[in-house]
Amino acid sequence: MNESEEFGWLDSVATGYTGLEQKAQIMRDGAQDGKDRIWWCDGEYVWFRRSKSNPETLKRHDNFVADGDYRFIETQGDIEIWQVQPQSQFATATKQINIGQMGTYDVRRQAALAACRRDWTAFRDIMSFLRERINAVHGANAAGAELQYSEQFGAVIASIAQRVGPTVGEINRELMALADRRGDNAHKMITIAAA
Repeated sequence: MNESEEFGWLDSVATGYTGLEQKAQIMRDGAQDGKDRIWWCDGEYVWFRRSKSNPETLKRHDNFVADGDYRFIETQGDIEIWQVQPQSQFATATKQINIGQMGTYDVRRQAALAACRRDWTAFRDIMSFLRERINAVHGANAAGAELQYSEQFGAVIASIAQRVGPTVGEINRELMALADRRGDNAHKMITIAAA
């Protein structure tokens, strides 16, 4: 079986579930080369390869199904597609979070997830929160704060790349567009009088 036959189901996923084929791209091109990936969730849907799962993974998946965390949509090839229910711990797209109560790792993770959803407002707000948290420890003008923020930002970018999310160029472009819409860049304009 060649690759186009093996993954042809990704090109015509679930009529009525628009965007699934783009979201399912990670099953084909993900960090584990897609075809070795057994389970993946984007907060709205779960893709599951029952045929390649070990008994423990299968048991966990079946427990989530029994608890009502997923609702079956369809099977395409060897992939089962499930819709995540609102009460599920995997329904991150609809959950409200309090990043003030999270550790740094979890704040970075939420920033990466926001970027992968292309939720630029949430991404900017989470990164601003992270900068404020660091500044509170180091002081707003401390070189240590800038260094630590750069390290944290690098970790967020690496996490986004692992999730096959947007590129750094796209992130920068979208954040600049958001700043323009909010008027944040207006005070940064320097006007030089003609001589």
